[in-house]
Amino acid sequence: ADADADADAEADAIAPNAPVADDVIVEVGLNTQQWTRNCLHYLFQDFAFHKVEPAVGPLVGGTLAKLIGAGFSDCVGMKARFTDPVTAVSFEVDATFVSEMELTCNTPAFGAPKPFDTQVLLTVNGQEYSSEAVPFRFEGNLPKGSK
Repeated sequence: ADADADADAEADAIAPNAPVADDVIVEVGLNTQQWTRNCLHYLFQDFAFHKVEPAVGPLVGGTLAKLIGAGFSDCVGMKARFTDPVTAVSFEVDATFVSEMELTCNTPAFGAPKPFDTQVLLTVNGQEYSSEAVPFRFEGNLPKGSK
């Protein structure tokens, strides 16, 4: 893949499509002949994110939510992103691996004055997020964990 360097000696690159989930080694070359030998790993992972259970929680956060999908594995950097559509404020929370079909997270607290619907995105590597957003509703002061 082609890369662009910035002033902080970092390079950005677009990863090619991978036909299957796989851990690959990434090396950098400036002239297509000489390459680094750092053996940096990049995880291509294909997963699906279907729903959040429960689909409603209090604005004060703290609801243990199940993130239901397929193709999950125990990776570093798993997070769920909840976004307030009015203010565009997003909160990311750590997600915990349970099984290939389930992760869990605690919903964040929003300082919104009234209930609202949000969209949840999921990342399993802390970089790329799910292409499909899943709905979640923040209600008034429901007891934590209520549906």
